[in-house]
Amino acid sequence: MSWGEGLFAISAMSSVGQMIGGFAKGSEADANAKLIESKNKITAMRQEIEEGRYVAKGSKMARQAQAAIGAAGLKFAGSSVAYLVEQERQLNIDKAISKFDYEMEKSYTTAEAEAERRRGRYERTAGVGNAFSTMLKAGYAYAAYNDLLGTNMFKKKES
Repeated sequence: MSWGEGLFAISAMSSVGQMIGGFAKGSEADANAKLIESKNKITAMRQEIEEGRYVAKGSKMARQAQAAIGAAGLKFAGSSVAYLVEQERQLNIDKAISKFDYEMEKSYTTAEAEAERRRGRYERTAGVGNAFSTMLKAGYAYAAYNDLLGTNMFKKKES
């Protein structure tokens, strides 16, 4: 095997390794993105549970208030009703805040997964680019060594 053939063989192996590495990193990034997206399913389940708790809490509060008002012999009017309305209003505010928090968490998780996918595409592209660059450098080195460029870079100068 000549020096040039060896150079190209080594460069080809290096290029293949760079491409395999780039595609492996890309596959890993895709797998990570799927794991990150699975967090959205868990968040959705937590959100459903939380909404169920708010519905149950609201129903319980309304029954307790009605029972307390009825036991006191009061009619549904005045400050007792205002108290019940205020409790319901606060419960709805808490529910809206909780819903907003869950939606933001889902949005962040989706963005995080997309960023991981972009990283995977970049890694694949970088692997191919590095492989091409390696082969280009090998071709230049071979051409320069064999004086195909007319530079006499590696040849001894004749005196």
